[in-house]
Amino acid sequence: MVTNRITMRYFFGGLVILLVMIGTARGGEEFTPAQARNYFDHHERTLNALVHLVSECKGRGTISIYPSGNVLAAHASTVRCPLSNNISTQLKTADVLWVNVSGDEPYGRQGPFGAMFVLFSRGLVGSGHGSAIYYFPTLEKNPFGDSVPLAGTPGHWFYRRY
Repeated sequence: MVTNRITMRYFFGGLVILLVMIGTARGGEEFTPAQARNYFDHHERTLNALVHLVSECKGRGTISIYPSGNVLAAHASTVRCPLSNNISTQLKTADVLWVNVSGDEPYGRQGPFGAMFVLFSRGLVGSGHGSAIYYFPTLEKNPFGDSVPLAGTPGHWFYRRY
């Protein structure tokens, strides 16, 4: 019984990883900066609600939460989000493909949780391309050098193609 449960966990975990590696595609093209700003203006209330839910997460590492309710974490990640079901529901409302959640900071420090809301993605993980809206818990001016501020600068919200 325990062996079957472990086998099924590895099977479904592997299936989720395979689906992510194959690539999740959103129809059409990547968002332009103008489209991202329009999206942000339309969904700002939901995105702020998502940030509030994400702030309840604890632990080290990064996890991905999907609208389907699936949660994908690296083996070493200790991040736990007690409100992941609520996060999934809000992701559906905002039409977000998935959110990456992390509180990791440089030099092994742990800080408040930030989030990357993936709007479009195509290709293999690590070599694909897409676009996302990033939330930084501390004020930033231009965190990537090529990001577009969505709510003033310095600010918390930025759009970027990756």
